[in-house]
This record gives sequence, C-alpha cells and structure tokens, in this order.
Amino acid sequence: MSKRIEYPSLQLDKNDYIWITAICCAAFVIFLSVSLYFNHGINPVFDANWYKFIAESGYIFNGNYHVGQNVAFLPLYPKLVSLLLGFLPLKTGWVMLTVSSIATFLSAVLFYDLIKRYFDSGIALRTVSLYLLGPFSLYQLNGYSEGLFLFLAVLMLHLLTVSRAYHSAAVVVALASIDRQYGIFLSLIVIFTYIIEKKHQPEKLLDITSAENIYLLGFICGSGLMIFTFYQFLCFGDPLLFVHILGAWGFANHRLSFVQMLMGRGILPGVVVFFKEGLLFNPVGVGVILFITMIVMSFIYMKKLPRLMSAYVFVIGVPMYFISIGVSEGSYINSGRYSLILFPGWLAVVLCIRDIFRRNQKKRIETSISLDGQKAANIRAINGADMFYWLILCVSVVLLIIYTARFVQGQWVS
Repeated sequence: MSKRIEYPSLQLDKNDYIWITAICCAAFVIFLSVSLYFNHGINPVFDANWYKFIAESGYIFNGNYHVGQNVAFLPLYPKLVSLLLGFLPLKTGWVMLTVSSIATFLSAVLFYDLIKRYFDSGIALRTVSLYLLGPFSLYQLNGYSEGLFLFLAVLMLHLLTVSRAYHSAAVVVALASIDRQYGIFLSLIVIFTYIIEKKHQPEKLLDITSAENIYLLGFICGSGLMIFTFYQFLCFGDPLLFVHILGAWGFANHRLSFVQMLMGRGILPGVVVFFKEGLLFNPVGVGVILFITMIVMSFIYMKKLPRLMSAYVFVIGVPMYFISIGVSEGSYINSGRYSLILFPGWLAVVLCIRDIFRRNQKKRIETSISLDGQKAANIRAINGADMFYWLILCVSVVLLIIYTARFVQGQWVS
C-alpha cells in the first residue's frame, strides 16, 4: 500500500493575505491604467497577439517553414483562455488579463508562504513586492504566458518543499512544459530531489521501488510535451513542428563557439547597451543587468536560499540563457523577461540588503561602549536597510510604469 500524502495548509495569517492582495492590486492597477491611457483598452501586442489568435481560432499551419506561424507557441495558456472564453462575457484581451492576474496572485501567495517558512514576514513581504513590482513584471499581465508559468514553477517548488508530493510536482512540470519551452528542465529538480530524499529519508516517500518511481516521474514530467508533439504529428505531420518553425522567428541555424555564446552574442553587448544608451531608461540594458544580478546573487547566497530555490535558478537560468543565444539579434534582447523567471533572485537581493546593513550595525556596536550607542546602531541599521529597500522599490515601480507604457504602444522592452 502506498502512503497517503498530506498537503499542509498555508502558514499565512490575515495580514499576510491583505498585503499580498494589496501589492497584486497595485501591479494590476499600474498595468490596467497605463494600458487604458496609452492603448485605449486591453489590446494584445507582440506575442500576445499570437496567443489571442490561438485562443480564438486554434493552430494553423500552411506548410511554409520560412514564415512565422502560431504553431511555434505552446498550448497551455491560449487553450486555457479559449476555455474561459466560453464562460466569461468578455473580449479575448480581458480574458487573457483575467487568467494572468489570477495566476500571478496565486504565485505570489505560494511564494510568500515558501519564504515565510524559512525567514519571516518582513523578508517575505519585501521579496514579493519586488517580484510583483519589478521593472519587467508587466510580462505577468500583458497576455504573455509568463504569469501562468511562474505560478506553475512556484507551485512545483511548494509541493516539493512542503509536501514532498513528487508525483503532483511532476504533473505540474508536465503542464509547465507546454506553457514555456524551458519548463521541461524543471523535471531535473523533481527527479534529483526525489533521488536525494530517497537516499536520506526513505520513510517519507511513496512505497514504490526507487527505479520504478524515477521512470514514472520522468514519464509524467514529459507527458505534456509528448501529447503536444503527438497532436502536431496528427494535425500537421511533424511532431517537432513547434521547434522546426523557429527558424522563421529569427533563430540562427549555425553553431557558435562557447566564447561567442558567453560574450559576443550575449552578456557583453547587453552590458554595453546599459552603459551607452540611457542607462536605466534603456530596457534592454536594464534587463541584462537584472538577469546577471539574479544569477550572481543567487550564487552568492546559495547557502542562505532554500535549497530548491537555488537549484531552480541554475537549472532554469543557465539553459534558458544558452538556448536563447540562437536568436539572430542576440539573446540579450530578452533578458528582462528571463530575469522575471528567475524570481528567487529577488529573495537573494533582499537578504543582501539586510546583510550589508547588519555588517555596518555590527561594526558600530563593536566601536560603541554605551548601551545607548548600541541601540542607536541597531536603529540606524534597520532604518538604513528600509530606506535602501524603498529606494530600490520606488525606482523599480517607476521603470515598470515607463516600460509598460512603451510596451503597450508597440515598443519592445526586453
């Protein structure tokens, strides 16, 4: 008999839910008000138009691999929108916003709960605020599939961390893999976490032999893509059509050396853009700097971050970067969206701010003889960390407003 898995309740109180709801509403109001002012409604642009077309008319392919077509996009997000279109008396753009908003709120709740289990409400609140109001958080609400993917990614981490529900996590990975292409890499986290836990705590796992369970987990994780490839084979005769059509979307077919991938077409041009073309007001450069920050900070705070969050950043971040190098214009143009996917990096940023002022606090206490001097050092450290955090958050919100305004008017913002 297999053991029954218990799913613990969230460790959030009333105030936690109030704060999460307030921050989500702030992000929603920013996107909605900017869209209504500059775009006169919720009108999808760029890739969101392709998702809208899939939701309304399904997949269409005319046999030409050299022309961009909607078969390049994975089905979970647009099909969910299509399902809700039959129940909600709203236009497609508003339904897309509804799906993205619900997914974003749920991801924020789970992310907050995960952080609170390791740290405290203050750290959780600061991290989730940056997560929801970051410069590129607009991609959670603008008709792209990132909002749904982030919910699935956080849900997977929550299931593995809190419940040890490996099979449920594998199902989530299967869904994530037909939402964003890099979702399949999440299967590595599920499988290796199972292997490690089986080695150290076998009594907490399902009563199935390890080898059988590993194969089963791998099958479940890959089932989403297997079903989608089978669908494309039946409809269009090419099971990997969504990959083969990418050549029409600017993906290069030639091979690059490691140095070219690392510098020539990736990080270096983006850094140059950041310092040469307007600094904070150039979204491409900001996206590169933010992406690098997420990776570096997650590496520095690897031991302080929850283990699965650190694993997530590197399992997703590294493949996502090198796969994207194939884009002809250079991978750095999408770094802003990629930094959004590396959401645990915001926790590392918040911990870094705290630790910097704690070190300063410790030095002041060591040089202070009186008790009043030590108390003053504590107050200065707390106030300094709060002020620096609020400065970062304010700059982030300003950039979010600017980038959202540019995006809804048809300008690419990384």
